[in-house]
Amino acid sequence: MVLGTDQGTTISLDRGQSWSTWYNQPTAQIYHVITDNQFPYVVYGTQQDSGSAAVLSRTDHGQITPRDWFPAGPSESGYMALDPPIPISSI
Repeated sequence: MVLGTDQGTTISLDRGQSWSTWYNQPTAQIYHVITDNQFPYVVYGTQQDSGSAAVLSRTDHGQITPRDWFPAGPSESGYMALDPPIPISSI
């Protein structure tokens, strides 16, 4: 069985008695993406039922991974507006 939710998809192989975590795939329902003006820039977005999130546009460790994401505020499924410049070191 497969269950689609706002946070992702969960799977049951035993007719619903137990379910996988939704952290088994990189999914998000993100609204109104915005970037800041630093380098590397940060991408910010509000998520359906999961608050807002941000991620660096590039890393020094080869690829962007879950450890590069961070909360960007309490907003959800709305617009974000930045107060430039916001250096990443202050977040």
